[in-house]
Amino acid sequence: MVRRAWWLLVLLAACERAPFTAPQQLGGRSYSAAQLNHGFHLYQKGCRACHGERGDGHGLSAPGLWPPPRDLTQALYKFGRVPAPELPPDVELGRILRGGLEGTGMLPWTLADDELADLLGYVKTFSPRWRTEPVGASTTAPADPYAQLSATARSKIIERGETLYHATALCSTCHPSYVTRARLYEITKTLNGTGVSAYSTEMYSSRIKETEHCWRWSATAGADGERSCAEPLRAVPPDFLHDHTRAVRQGQRVVDLYLTLATGIGGAGMPPWKGVLPDEDLWAMAYYVGSLIEQRDTPAGDELGLRLRARDNLDWQPPAVPGAP
Repeated sequence: MVRRAWWLLVLLAACERAPFTAPQQLGGRSYSAAQLNHGFHLYQKGCRACHGERGDGHGLSAPGLWPPPRDLTQALYKFGRVPAPELPPDVELGRILRGGLEGTGMLPWTLADDELADLLGYVKTFSPRWRTEPVGASTTAPADPYAQLSATARSKIIERGETLYHATALCSTCHPSYVTRARLYEITKTLNGTGVSAYSTEMYSSRIKETEHCWRWSATAGADGERSCAEPLRAVPPDFLHDHTRAVRQGQRVVDLYLTLATGIGGAGMPPWKGVLPDEDLWAMAYYVGSLIEQRDTPAGDELGLRLRARDNLDWQPPAVPGAP
């Protein structure tokens, strides 16, 4: 009943967003009524068209955007750099607002420090999570152990990342594979002594995944008093040879990729790898994925794609095991 009451309060507040008349404690920080009203007006000018009047991601411009704008009422952020579903600190939300997300409708916004703080305060009013849950701490990247390597030495690191991507972290169960069948057999045989013997017909494509983000909510609450999702948002993990990588910036690519691997992507099914794999392996995978991104929409990338989809690769089978029936 307490949870249901929270959502009723939020829905009622959404009908009368401004003016605020009392301070609010959100995300461990106190915001005055003046700050929240200022944030409301900033939101109306820059955010409402996509994220909607109620912050539910269904603004007037939303039907023409893919991926769709974030539903701020969930307070579930894909690139908050905290292990999901923790709430990200202001420094991470500010990074997204000021930097934008490549390949989406989320543009970079120029905001003064006080504007950013007040806008974030108002955005937090959309979800009761900001009133009741602690804010997580940003994950930071340790020193890059491969930064000073020569190009030749770094190619070995990229090769290591290729192995981790395809045979250890199994990134290619969602993202495409970027090695031939013969190479995948060689990689897995080195690791386990036998080598992969079956190949998916979809191995060179991204697979559609259901996410924890909700596109359409049920009209009635569930048995526990919580609202329930009637239609989850489905997403396609990026193909690094063709698609934009949302939170990976030019000039900061390897660091951004490391942090994405370390913290995962909130609500999207990509788990955090920090503590699961050693940092050296996460850096190696970051370098490997970065090498793929560098080939995006280039002749080299097109050539790799053609090679992977060539009939001689798709028809390739592992060598017969002596003595096998």
